Amino acid sequence: MVDHFEFRKFVYGHQPLFKIVTRNTIKLDVSKIYEFEKAKIMSILECFSMSFTY
Repeated sequence: MVDHFEFRKFVYGHQPLFKIVTRNTIKLDVSKIYEFEKAKIMSILECFSMSFTY
């Protein structure tokens, strides 16, 4: 939807200063945030590593 010309024209008509990013840019940004947060959680969980044995 974001890549369609009519949508870009619509947004520009309402706010000419707004810059629309492509879906590929959004996809890359979300992937970077996901990997960062995943690494952060993994490092926190490593501090609490426990072994459960019966």
